[in-house]
Amino acid sequence: MNAKSISIIGLTLLIVLAGFEVGVFAQTGLQSHLFSGDPKLEACLVRDPDHIMPGAVGDHVGKIQVALRELDSLSIDAGELAAKRYGPSTAAAVLAFKQKRGIINYSYQTRPDNIVGKMTIAALDREMVAKEKGGQIHPIPQDNQVAEHRRIIRQALERSRESVRNVAGILQQLDADIERANRATGPDRIMAVANLGRAHARNIAVISRRLNVSLDPLSPGFRSALQRTRVLLQQNLSESSNILDQGNAGRCAPRPDGSVPFAATTRSDADPRVSACFPFFRANADLQRDVITHEFFHLAGLADIKGAATTGDLLNNANTLAQIVAFLNDRSRQQNSDGGEPAIPPLPMP
Repeated sequence: MNAKSISIIGLTLLIVLAGFEVGVFAQTGLQSHLFSGDPKLEACLVRDPDHIMPGAVGDHVGKIQVALRELDSLSIDAGELAAKRYGPSTAAAVLAFKQKRGIINYSYQTRPDNIVGKMTIAALDREMVAKEKGGQIHPIPQDNQVAEHRRIIRQALERSRESVRNVAGILQQLDADIERANRATGPDRIMAVANLGRAHARNIAVISRRLNVSLDPLSPGFRSALQRTRVLLQQNLSESSNILDQGNAGRCAPRPDGSVPFAATTRSDADPRVSACFPFFRANADLQRDVITHEFFHLAGLADIKGAATTGDLLNNANTLAQIVAFLNDRSRQQNSDGGEPAIPPLPMP
């Protein structure tokens, strides 16, 4: 049995082959039990023509009324509650909710109105999630929202840069250990290959699955993909951009299907070339970090390739590279930061 065969067998014992996964950063919709899945409220979250207006009637209005009473103990006429009708007292309750939080779309108004639009349903949903979890609700006045969004952007950017630097170091060590094993001969080679499998089982598995290459780290395909990944990480780290909080306008405008991205980048624009959109600020901290990593891969020239499957396409896909960073940085991670696509079989840890 030659040394190459030994290396493949040894690593196969340590790592179970599984298909690669491709993650997607997408708007996940309303999150509270009260609102989630309601087609009219989900549409309200992403499309201006689907705002909920005075005069509306239906279950979706009843849910808004429940939230207004639960969150702020607002008084609504019994007849409107029974009919699930967006009448004068419901409109007054919506206005009071928005005034308390300063919910104003400054692109076309200077004061709150009594309509449930994107910003209002998002605020109701966010606070209902906290209410349903038994936590304390802390409405964020509009005056403070700008500062809060800046804090979130700053933290996400710092964590993104830290994670990319960390993974660049991990892959540098993997590359060096592969080269050491490749140069060894005889018993030394067998030992080096065994040590490689023990020390880098997770790193090898992630690269293999995400880039659709062999599990044998000494194979030309694996080594080529690893080296290209290292180059892309350095390009990511070399990019710079301020990040614009753009809500649902400009680069953050709803797509043809009505969805709103977490973030958007125009590489050719003057700084700031990256926009954070309103769903970004409702995401968990890890997803916010990974979205920034994703956008900086766009700054480095990578694309969004739906259904990427070949190694070449995967290496040109911003989402693939962002997920590689997430899975190698977070050593116990078994699913994407948006909660989707669990690793099957589970990835080695740590």
